[in-house]
Amino acid sequence: MTWDGGFYVQLHLLAAVVVAALGAYTARNRETPGTLSLALLLIATSGWAVGYALRLSSPVGLKLLLSQVTFVFIVAVPLCWFVFCLQYTGYRRSVPRGVLPLLVVVSVGFALAGVTNSVHSLVWQSFEIHPSRTFAFHVEEYGPLYGVYLAYSYTLMLGGAALILRMLVGQGNDHLHRGQAFGLLVAVAIPFLANVVYFLGLTEPGFDPTAMAVLASGGALWLSVFRYRLLTLTPATRDVTRDEFIDRMTDPVVAVNGRRQVVDANPAALTLFGRSRQATVGRSLERIAPELNALVDRHIPDVTGQQVHTQYVDGVHRTYDVGVEPLSLHRDVATGQLVTFHDVTTRRQREEHLRVLHRLLRHNLRNDLNVIVGHARDLHDGDDSVPTTTRTEVIERTASQLVSQADKLGRVVHGIDVEHHETVDVAEMVADAVDDVRETTDAEISVTIDQRAHVAAGPLLRLAVTELVENAVVHNDAADPTVDVHVGPAGDDPTAVAIRVTDNGPGISEYEVDALHLGEEAPLEHTTGVGLWVATWTARRYGGDLSFDVDDGTTVTVVLPRLANE
Repeated sequence: MTWDGGFYVQLHLLAAVVVAALGAYTARNRETPGTLSLALLLIATSGWAVGYALRLSSPVGLKLLLSQVTFVFIVAVPLCWFVFCLQYTGYRRSVPRGVLPLLVVVSVGFALAGVTNSVHSLVWQSFEIHPSRTFAFHVEEYGPLYGVYLAYSYTLMLGGAALILRMLVGQGNDHLHRGQAFGLLVAVAIPFLANVVYFLGLTEPGFDPTAMAVLASGGALWLSVFRYRLLTLTPATRDVTRDEFIDRMTDPVVAVNGRRQVVDANPAALTLFGRSRQATVGRSLERIAPELNALVDRHIPDVTGQQVHTQYVDGVHRTYDVGVEPLSLHRDVATGQLVTFHDVTTRRQREEHLRVLHRLLRHNLRNDLNVIVGHARDLHDGDDSVPTTTRTEVIERTASQLVSQADKLGRVVHGIDVEHHETVDVAEMVADAVDDVRETTDAEISVTIDQRAHVAAGPLLRLAVTELVENAVVHNDAADPTVDVHVGPAGDDPTAVAIRVTDNGPGISEYEVDALHLGEEAPLEHTTGVGLWVATWTARRYGGDLSFDVDDGTTVTVVLPRLANE
């Protein structure tokens, strides 16, 4: 083949080699969003450059055929560029389904029209040879379909560039992604401007410098790849990672705008609110969660750990530390707030457990030990003001109480640490717990079962019922102590079951009830034992509630949710 105008041909071939090599290298990094479409873009561009070089140097009879073949690569370039920009910037997920397949169909249609041009002449209509100082140029007379294609391709090229520019504005001081964006814009601007210059007739007749301009574009892309890590750190990877991370967080996260309208919420937040995404996004935070809205103060940039939000979620009493941070799109322009909820239910429960257990060790057990030490000292000193047998009986009784308390504390600590849930037959469990107490007392204990039910609970539930029955017996000063344990409906709620322990004793004191509800005790106000605390913790752990009724004795009611399949 005779190579006329060898310098221009060689430049086109060099551009094809540079771009093809970058395309092959890009194809090896397919795990990064956009790299496959970028590789196809570079391969198509390389084919365009090779086809144009061959057309420049080929005989007249082959020029039309080469133009038709090259047109297939030309058509692929704007489509691959636009798809790459969508994937690179992360906007691919916002494109309606069906748009990209439609673009592919349109591009394939243009390519087929070019290949079959000899039938209809809609793309090219005439070909002429004009002399030049360098070589004979091939001038094409374009058909009406080429103008439509030109508008289509320019729209895709400018649309992709607009996506890059939009991303560039929001990068702030992210020099890596800014460098990538500048490199991409330079790489596409050079051949685009060369193509515009050609169609404006500012070049020698028939000479299209677009493919040759790709040589400079290849240099800009190589810089973006190796200096700014284009193939490994794309904005889409960062955004997808961030979105996936937030969506998979167990802590609820809510974004609100300046008007306190929810603009986004992760699945954990939707569960917290008990709403669907459609019923949450766009709604006022005050309407969705009024008590939470009061915590979100735009003048306090960071209140994590200082504000607490409590709510029942899936039948469980949950406690959250609420954090509020300014939300901005770029620089220091605040556009809203990011509200995060850190679940501290377990931590606060353990803090409460430790406070109560510490009080028992420091107060109750110390008092008993003081009694033992006092009587032992009197025995040692020979104090005969109290009979020796009486002192030894007190020591033995108090020591036995200490052993009993130690065993009870051991069972409580073990029950608290055991987190597994299983299906529990409430009636059977209550009967077993009552049998345990009957072995240690002569008090009259009756059990009434008005409703059988199953709940999801663990070993702590049986321990709690045992403690409630024991408390009803031990703290009962009636001449004939009686205790009635009743299992039945929880009022009008068909989804819950109630366990009621009623005694004819003096009634629980008001300060004990207050301490249990508040979850803490004042220094001079101590409850009588760990039993009521165990019952309180148990009700909370298993998604229920505990209440007291003091009238001619005490009725303690534990309400638990029934299993959903009952």
